[in-house]
Amino acid sequence: MNPRPYTPPNTGGMQSKSRKADKPVATPDPALQPVIILVRPQLPENIGMTARAMLNCGLSQLRIVAPKCEWPHQNAFNASSGADQVLRETKSFDSIESATADLQIIYATSPRNHFVNLPVVDLQEAAEEIVSTLANQFLSLGEGQRAVGERGGLSGQSRQITPPQSRDAALTLPQGEGSIKIGILFGPERAGLENEDIAKANKILTIPLQRDFNSLNLSQAVLLVGYQLFLQMAQQDPSVVSLRGQGTRADPAAPRAELDEFLNRLIGLMDDGGFLHPPEKRPTMVDNLRAMFTRMGLSTQEIKTLHGVVTTLLKKKD
Repeated sequence: MNPRPYTPPNTGGMQSKSRKADKPVATPDPALQPVIILVRPQLPENIGMTARAMLNCGLSQLRIVAPKCEWPHQNAFNASSGADQVLRETKSFDSIESATADLQIIYATSPRNHFVNLPVVDLQEAAEEIVSTLANQFLSLGEGQRAVGERGGLSGQSRQITPPQSRDAALTLPQGEGSIKIGILFGPERAGLENEDIAKANKILTIPLQRDFNSLNLSQAVLLVGYQLFLQMAQQDPSVVSLRGQGTRADPAAPRAELDEFLNRLIGLMDDGGFLHPPEKRPTMVDNLRAMFTRMGLSTQEIKTLHGVVTTLLKKKD
């Protein structure tokens, strides 16, 4: 079952004032991302800040259910700080059922106990489950029939799950019918998800916070969940790691040949100085040294600086 047909929002000339809106941000393959679903959001500003939080964490699939505010709205773009690409692709639905019709696994976020008999997982556990499931099925896509994890249990092993739309039947995805899709529900700003909303999910996702003051702004909750997902995606998908790196350094990592040239020079000098001793430990010491410098991701300029340091020390020695 697919989501009901919908008309993409007519955003007209709506856009944020940020220059970042003109530069599309690369995000992981949609098959590696969960869908973020805002249920009855009340303020367009919170939708915009949610889009910003999502793009911070490499997420791009946003859906909204029965918004209480006018949608689309310029204030959402103003609050997004340039995350226009998320807002322009946001899908709006009348109900949770229609918004989740194409999803197999659904998490409902809530800080409170509810009279709903569902498994409860904390944020870190949920993020590990979600990313592991999506990564495993993404890698095995097209390899024949895949039984997807036990209802709510997302280990990627050959078990079965009962989706919320068909709780009495086991779900198997035959070859060619697409991949597992996961959604995360976030409730309205005032009071969060109601029991009726949560009953449509497979699991309840909680964010551990101070016991007596655990309420979050909508976009704050999305950011916390998104960041934990990002940490997990960074371990599964190399493209996410490179995304993270692009935002933290001005110079790209040097070609491997430049690093090897420096390491060979350094290792030769260490051999001459008797550091790599005894001989039987030399291979392990060299491997550790190479791994240490490789992790740094040194730029060409940084490697030139290290060559200069070594040259200077050798001159001092002479």
